[in-house]
Amino acid sequence: MKNTCIYSEKSGKKEDELFENSIGGTQGSGSADFSSAQRYYAETVVNGRRTLADVTEEILKLQLIIKQYERRFNDDNDELLTTGEAAKFFKVHQQHLRNLKSQGKLGEGKHYIRVGRKLLFRKNALLQHFGLQV
Repeated sequence: MKNTCIYSEKSGKKEDELFENSIGGTQGSGSADFSSAQRYYAETVVNGRRTLADVTEEILKLQLIIKQYERRFNDDNDELLTTGEAAKFFKVHQQHLRNLKSQGKLGEGKHYIRVGRKLLFRKNALLQHFGLQV
């Protein structure tokens, strides 16, 4: 069995909620701020054996990636939709969107982005693609 949590060097307290808020894992009232002056450690327990690993650099890299995506998509106030949400909004089947993507008619970065295995479609770009917005 394996469990992992994040600890702060300053407080020594668990920082799971802080970490999840920072990467969008939970809905929080404010965003977490991971500064490079503070170190964060991941505690992993495997079969009763506890180890700590410094994960500060990884957290800072994730935070930078999140900020890049926010700047990229919040500049034009574009809404990101899941495949199901986009299909429902445009009254097409989800497979139709996947087919357009695989045929190269929808471009990555322009019409959609990948987040892990998920596709998030840019609403304004799809409106233009389908000729519903100038």
